[in-house]
Amino acid sequence: MARRRSRRDDVNIVAVLLNAPWQISAVLAAVTFGLMRWVIPSQLTTPALAGLGKMASGLAPVVSVLILLIAAASYFRNKSSPSSPDYPEDPTFERADPSLAPEIDFTRFSGRPNCEVALPTAWSIELLRKLEWHRFETLCAEYFRTLGKRVETVTHGADGGIDARIYAHDSQILEYAVQCKAWNNPVGVKPVRELFGVMAHESAGKGIFMTTSTFTDDAMKFASEHSDKVFLVDGPRFIKMIELLPAEKKAKLLTFATEGDYTTPTCASCGIKMVWCSKGDFWGCKNYPKCKSTLRVANI
Repeated sequence: MARRRSRRDDVNIVAVLLNAPWQISAVLAAVTFGLMRWVIPSQLTTPALAGLGKMASGLAPVVSVLILLIAAASYFRNKSSPSSPDYPEDPTFERADPSLAPEIDFTRFSGRPNCEVALPTAWSIELLRKLEWHRFETLCAEYFRTLGKRVETVTHGADGGIDARIYAHDSQILEYAVQCKAWNNPVGVKPVRELFGVMAHESAGKGIFMTTSTFTDDAMKFASEHSDKVFLVDGPRFIKMIELLPAEKKAKLLTFATEGDYTTPTCASCGIKMVWCSKGDFWGCKNYPKCKSTLRVANI
């Protein structure tokens, strides 16, 4: 049985057009006008259907004008939006420099129990890569809060493809959709494309992809093709962003990142710290067997 078209689908179509280049809506308006004005009436020539053809012809200008209004809204929306976020004066959100990739050691701290870790006193890329995945996500959100942004996150469970949502001032307008990945290997183009799709679905003006590692050439190429909407922040660049903060805020963010157990991974399903399973060398959820989430780590 065919699924009934919902009002939400219409909203999503409009959202996609608003986030797309305005030329797409303009072309769609012209094509729609031609189809409704001439093509459809020419096909509906029988007495029973001639009325529908005449109705389509009469509605052609109305429908086309509505689509042109969407094109205009898309034009002014993209024109009025700044090409980069209004954060510290530094090319923070430019694509990651490919020359950085060979210099990065993707070896991550395994987080195994009984590993004594001295409390860091300064920010470094090594510290960033020691953070467990959930602490990294919350750190990214806290960074934007430090800048005065209103940020909402999902503590655990399904996040809908967005780890943090940054809203414009006190409104419900989603300004930035943020995706965070504490990965060892470079982030490929697929996750970046997925973020771009979620942005359209969520009607987000822009998207920020943050990682502790770097991005592949394909990912950076895709981001460059959508440079007004997609911003890539790799590990070294994130450290530079933090270093630009005032000393007091930078220290406060360091305390936030390293408070308590910041290396033991969190269960994505339950939101609690996992336990080390020596038989098999992996992390498992404390709620086993109710929760069977596991996580393997590199360089045990």
